[in-house]
Amino acid sequence: MQYDIYGLLAERRLKDAFGKLALLVNELQDWVSRDKLNEMETSYRYMIQYMLDGVEDPERKSIYDHLVLSAYVLTDRVSDRLAGQVSPSQYYGWKRYASASRTGISMCAIMKSTIFLWLCCLANKSKIFLKFNH
Repeated sequence: MQYDIYGLLAERRLKDAFGKLALLVNELQDWVSRDKLNEMETSYRYMIQYMLDGVEDPERKSIYDHLVLSAYVLTDRVSDRLAGQVSPSQYYGWKRYASASRTGISMCAIMKSTIFLWLCCLANKSKIFLKFNH
């Protein structure tokens, strides 16, 4: 769904993107994200209404661009939080990678910790499998 929203935003189809983003926000059940989306939708409706009323607004393009950017940011935030709920180990592994790449930690250190985490998960699954089958 996240990439569907990105595609709609890239095509500048803001209303459609808001509709799909609302589905993600509802799934997350976060009132802060819901308020942010409502605020963006209200701004968009006013902008469209002013345009239909023939009001010339020299800031219309910058407002629209800001709404598109805000929709990207909200989509990222909501998607990240949903991913954290579904698969915490994978999500936080990715977050460590992203954080490390910004701070300059070597790829070798990242790979070692990723392999270690993967082996721990594999070992844990094996223990669970053995307990279940005995």
